[in-house]
Amino acid sequence: SSNYRKAYREAMMATGNHDGAVRDEGTYLAGMSAYKMGQIASAERHLRTAAHSGEPLLSGQSQAQLGLIYSKQNRYGAASEPLLGAARKLHGQDRANAYYYAGIAQQNLGRWAQARTSLTLARNASKDPTFQQNATDKLAVTGYTIQFGAFGSETNAQRQAKQITRRLRPARAGLVRIKPSDNAGSSTLYVVHVGQYTTFESALATRNRIGANEAIVVPLTRRLGTGGRGNGP
Repeated sequence: SSNYRKAYREAMMATGNHDGAVRDEGTYLAGMSAYKMGQIASAERHLRTAAHSGEPLLSGQSQAQLGLIYSKQNRYGAASEPLLGAARKLHGQDRANAYYYAGIAQQNLGRWAQARTSLTLARNASKDPTFQQNATDKLAVTGYTIQFGAFGSETNAQRQAKQITRRLRPARAGLVRIKPSDNAGSSTLYVVHVGQYTTFESALATRNRIGANEAIVVPLTRRLGTGGRGNGP
């Protein structure tokens, strides 16, 4: 929007006309404005510069935003380091958020012990009960699977499972399973899962290899009775 373009221009003027903290803040604001305008490469460039600021809070905010950008691009290896760096510089809920998203990135990479530490630190840093429960829920994640639909009828789920089994048998994508899952309401949904994977990327790679664009990669949790995390086929 015009407001973000104006903010970007003013921020860039600050970076050219000032030194020190004012320049660093201008660089950060330029990065955030570029991000809001969808200019991701420009946003990354400015935020990486601002992340080196001598002001811990500004540096931490820049690192946190960089980590979120990388996470949205599924670049979890790039995301975890700035998010952890941000967590060490931020305070309160901002620190909790940085640890939380770092933990999710680490889970996606299959770094389960590190993820457990990050998510525990996230839960401990927050005073928000809802956030604390979200962190606890993430701690229950044990791996990933490919989901081919969720059905209110177990019969429909079984029909889908049979179709998927015939379709994927030559691809050796893993076992097809039906799991009951509590819906947001009181009803039960029956989800059709294929395979168990240690990392998000291995699950996504299998989904892409078998051309199942209609399927989604979802986390497995202990509460669904999936047991420990498994390896991909």
